[in-house]
Parts: sequence; structure tokens; C-alpha cells
Amino acid sequence: LTGQVTRSCSVRFIDIKEKEGNLMYARSLCFVFIRAARGLFPGVRVTIEHSVNGGVYAEIHAPTKQRDIAALEAKMRQIVEEDSAFVRRTVTREEAMALFEKDGQMDKVRLLSYRPFDYFNLYENGGIADYFYGLMVPSTGYLKQFRLFSSYPGVIIYYPRYDRDYAPDKFRREPKLSAVFREAKRWARILNCENVCDLNDLVDSGGISDFIRVNEALHEKKIIEIAENCCKDEGKRLILIAGPSSSGKTTFAQRLTIHLRVLGKRPVSVSVDNYYKCRADIPADEDGKPDLEHLKAIDVE
Repeated sequence: LTGQVTRSCSVRFIDIKEKEGNLMYARSLCFVFIRAARGLFPGVRVTIEHSVNGGVYAEIHAPTKQRDIAALEAKMRQIVEEDSAFVRRTVTREEAMALFEKDGQMDKVRLLSYRPFDYFNLYENGGIADYFYGLMVPSTGYLKQFRLFSSYPGVIIYYPRYDRDYAPDKFRREPKLSAVFREAKRWARILNCENVCDLNDLVDSGGISDFIRVNEALHEKKIIEIAENCCKDEGKRLILIAGPSSSGKTTFAQRLTIHLRVLGKRPVSVSVDNYYKCRADIPADEDGKPDLEHLKAIDVE
């Protein structure tokens, strides 16, 4: 929308229901969230953590209460109403690092130090500059549809999804998924590797071998716990392991089998891989590649 058309061409507008348009909406909304949080809680550190069903989980690293969530949403809606532009600016890597160092965002300084590019596109809005991995919407006025929900110790930012209606999903708690993410953060702290910058540092310092060994030990400990839980109820005879193609189901089953045998069981592993049809008989997906997730890819009988 900011480019000038200088030759004959066809123009297709990107809608929020397209995947790229939806990502632009989410990035821009996260920027508004960061700006609102820093406006309400000066000097606070804000991190955008991971996706959840229907939204994005973020944390404000300061004590917050439920009324703060309401204040955050109100502040975000105020920023949306002002309809201020997201201004893109191309800067050198050194300029970007200096800017983030001045702002106290040392994770971004470390990240950019490993990036093999000389120039970066920063976005500015409301006196704040930030670095995102993609394009933004033109202005905050585009971001009218969103909701915030408290999810200890952070916040879930709900927004319209490209495969749903134009309104955000209804909030639903997912305690098991939340517990997995909390455990992953605890593991990251144990491993001294909470982000990509830490991982780069481990590779540079030669500490990656220890990282792998400790992570393997943590994983093995988890499998032992699962095996013990499986054996607590003698009436349970079947263990089902779900996951998409190449996610490690068969490998995990083999490792779990070993620990079940240690506990006196005699498990038999039955892998779905054994029941795939010949490659020529597997239906193709929309890209023409074999669709291994399709039921017709498996010899059901």
C-alpha cells in the first residue's frame, strides 16, 4: 500500500483470511501489546513467547493482576483508535544493535550479532522501534478485532484466525498444554538455553555437546516417569502414541518399550508405519506430494 505503481500489473489485496495477511495482523497486534505494556508499566520487559490455539502467549516480567489485564486491553484499544502508522525504516546492523542496546533489549543485540545481513527493516510506532520477522499492517487502525485473557503467569492475545471467522475465538483453558510449555521453560533454564542467542553462544563456546547430553538425560528421565505411570494400573493394557508424520512416534515407542521391560513388562510395539500402502497408492496433497496423514494412505483392513 505504500509502493508506487510504475508499470502495468495486476494487484491482489491480502485479506486477514490469507495466511500471510493473518501473520501480518498477529505481528502488528503483538507490537501494539508491547507498546501498551511498556506505556502502563515503564521499564518492564515484555516477551512474546509462543502460539496457542487462537492466539499468542506473552509475558510481562513484572507483577500483574487481573485488573492490569483489563487496563492493558483498554490501552491497546486506545492505540488502535488513534490509527497511527507503522513506519518501516531500513538501518544498518550496527545502527539496529545500538538502538536495542540503548533500549535495554540485549537479547536482540545478541541475536543481530549472529545475523549475516548488513541491513534490517525496523518498524516504529508510538516512539518505539522493534524488529519483526515480516511485514506489518499499515497502521494500528487495522487491528480492531482482539481480546486479552489472563493465563498465569502471562497473557494470551486472541485475534481472528485465517481459517476461522473474522472474530477472535472464545477463550478456553488448556491446562495440560500450558503445563508442557511451563516444563519446557524449566528445561530451558536447566540447560542455560532459553533462546536462539543462548544456543548460538553454546555452539561458539564448544558447550553444545554438554547441552545435548543433559537434554538427553532429561528426556530419558521423562520416559522413565511415563513408564512408571503406565505400570501403576494393572488393568491398562494398551498405550497409544499420537503425532504427525516423522514426529518420532516409533523411536519413542522403542525407548518406552525398554523402560517397560525394566519394570517387568513384555510390551509389543505395533507401529502404524507398518501399515502404509505402497507409495504409488497413497493420495496426493494439494501440492502433489504423498499425503501421509490421509486415512486412505493406510491399509485400514
